[in-house]
Amino acid sequence: LWMMGISPYGYLMLPRFLSGIVVAPILVIVFDAFALIASWILACGINGMEGQIFWNPLQEGVMFYHDVLLGVFKGLFFGAVTLMVALFCGFNTQRGSTGVAKSSTGAVVISSLSIS
Repeated sequence: LWMMGISPYGYLMLPRFLSGIVVAPILVIVFDAFALIASWILACGINGMEGQIFWNPLQEGVMFYHDVLLGVFKGLFFGAVTLMVALFCGFNTQRGSTGVAKSSTGAVVISSLSIS
């Protein structure tokens, strides 16, 4: 790409980073919704709890800003950190399958350590 006058950073890395930034908060919302539905199915469907007993404390106890928006923002931040590490490791990959294996393992380890 350098020989054609195209920056590989803008052509390869930027679209992946922007799409990951958009998708990370959406995934947080989807997984939170699935967790609520699964816990409702377990509590009400399997254990026999009444629906009002399950939903009323949830509606009264959840603060939108503190619980929901902060969780989405945290997902956005963790997604950005993971993407930056993965893009850096992927862009600096050596040739061959061993280089790809080392880069992917390094990306997983570094991103896990950086968000914990």
